[in-house]
Amino acid sequence: MTIGLSEERKQQVIDLCRDLVRIRSYSGEEEAVAEKLKEFCHAQGFDDVHTDEYGNLIATIRGNRP
Repeated sequence: MTIGLSEERKQQVIDLCRDLVRIRSYSGEEEAVAEKLKEFCHAQGFDDVHTDEYGNLIATIRGNRP
C-alpha cells in the first residue's frame, strides 16, 4: 500500500509531536525544543528559520504573492 502525500505529511507531524513531548522543556529550558523545530523546518524547506533574542522560533515560508 502506498502512502499518499497527505498521509506522509500527517505521519511527519505525528512523529515531530512525539519527539517534542519527549524533550525536557521546563520554563527557561526550551532550547532543545526550539532546535528540534528548527531541524524540522529546515528539512521541510522553510525559507527562513531563526530564533529571536527571547528564544522564540520564527519560521517563514515566502509566498509568490505581494
